[in-house]
Amino acid sequence: MSVASDLRTLLLTTGYPVAQGTYTGTAMVYITFNYTTNPEVFAGDVPDAEVYLLQIHLIAPATTNTTTLQKTIKDLLMNAGYIYPSTVDASDAPTEQHIVFETETDVGI
Repeated sequence: MSVASDLRTLLLTTGYPVAQGTYTGTAMVYITFNYTTNPEVFAGDVPDAEVYLLQIHLIAPATTNTTTLQKTIKDLLMNAGYIYPSTVDASDAPTEQHIVFETETDVGI
């Protein structure tokens, strides 16, 4: 499996829709994610691993209490072997929450 499919499967256990990139459904609470990669552990000029820098986005109405869901997402990530995530409140609309969880993992090539 890939990092993307593993992460999607993990986050689906929250019971909310999950999409890589853009969510196009109708749910009011949903999770999206994106990532970048950096090569690591070089042998000569060829990397033996990649570090995945992941951003998980929790989107919900401003009136929704997401405290427990935020804790659940953090715990899921940590228990699955990801680095314990930092969080940023990236909300820019008064009617919506946008919480970003930033974490990373490395994968051998």
